[in-house]
Amino acid sequence: MIARFLAAFVFMMLFATTAYADSISGSCKNSSGEKCLKNNHTISTSWNSTKGYPDSSGNYDVDLGGTVGQTIMVYCDGSKVGTVSVKGRTHFNVVCR
Repeated sequence: MIARFLAAFVFMMLFATTAYADSISGSCKNSSGEKCLKNNHTISTSWNSTKGYPDSSGNYDVDLGGTVGQTIMVYCDGSKVGTVSVKGRTHFNVVCR
């Protein structure tokens, strides 16, 4: 009985201390206001080399691979589209020009 409780407690402590990576996500639209088509644009950041691509509904997601906790630049196809302060899962809509 005590062994089960101890095993459950250890499992919960390991799970509770798991760190999740920060990310940015949102909609992707072109300069005329239409949603981006699947994979026709590349979303990147100044944080790392990870890239995101719009899905069939025009939304993207970029996993930043760790805790950011600062303001970073966001790019669409290599052109700067804005800056965003990242903390956890952060929403940022992109307009590609």
